[in-house]
Amino acid sequence: MRLGLPVGGGVVETVALVTSELLTNAVQHAGQGPISVAALLRDDTVRVEVSDSSPALPTPGLPDEGDERGRGLFIVAALAVRHAVETTESGKRCWAEIPVQHEPTPHSPLHVPLPRR
Repeated sequence: MRLGLPVGGGVVETVALVTSELLTNAVQHAGQGPISVAALLRDDTVRVEVSDSSPALPTPGLPDEGDERGRGLFIVAALAVRHAVETTESGKRCWAEIPVQHEPTPHSPLHVPLPRR
């Protein structure tokens, strides 16, 4: 995944995981209708949107310790600074926002070289 800017702190991996969780929920629960995915970069936030044709809203459950499924929405909530679901004319849109932590560049004030003695 390329965002077109240097990012740090595992942002790419976090965006990929959140996208995977939202997309998996849509595939498993939305039925046969179309599914679309979008990633939008706004200021210092990546917004991931997954839209599907099901009007059924997702509900987090409480999986048992041995369950292999049922933790996706908890993962999204833990990794995103904001997340929600919105109804649309054709179904719903689930979205999550992940903060982008820019990696310092050589011109960044965080990398001011010390004078040599």
